Amino acid sequence: MKYRSFARLIVVAIALVAAPLSALMAHSGATGVVKERMMMMKDMGDSVKALAAMMRGETAYDASKVKALASDIAAQSGAHMTEKFPEGSIEGPSEATPQIWQRWQSFDALAQQLEAYAGALQQAADNPRGAPAGGASMMGGNSMMGGGMMQGGGMMQGGGMMQGGGMMQGGGPAPEHLASMPPDAAFAHMTQTCSSCHEQFRKKKQ
Repeated sequence: MKYRSFARLIVVAIALVAAPLSALMAHSGATGVVKERMMMMKDMGDSVKALAAMMRGETAYDASKVKALASDIAAQSGAHMTEKFPEGSIEGPSEATPQIWQRWQSFDALAQQLEAYAGALQQAADNPRGAPAGGASMMGGNSMMGGGMMQGGGMMQGGGMMQGGGMMQGGGPAPEHLASMPPDAAFAHMTQTCSSCHEQFRKKKQ
């Protein structure tokens, strides 16, 4: 299988930035844990926006800034993210769906994967730049979308982080592999994880 073009993944990143910002404006009446996680998502969206600008060449690439922004995302992922979703907390303006608790293992796995990939981006920040070209093969030719990160109708199979062969359980390259690759590759996988989570567990716009 072949990778999506890097340019398309950057478009995904920009879309992820726009969603939290628009949600924050539309749902200013949020309170409690719902407000806390909305602010968390906005913060992560701001970090992705700044990273996307560097990856696209709109702003100068600065490895130290990449590390700091990736660190911010990692710090708000994993357990820090899942604790913001106590069961049933979909009251008011929340855009979370009941699927989060019905498929908690998958949601938790994505939160952990985001933390791991953000950490990989931190480590990869000083590596030589280079984006995977459209149709090019990386990591042994495994695809993010086919037999990779997304499986079975677009749902990542959760339940543990690491598998043998340099892959994460549920698909996707292991973080240590991404850490040795261009930062563009780690960024692409990180934003694809965000996209997967939004697709599965966020209310669709009418």
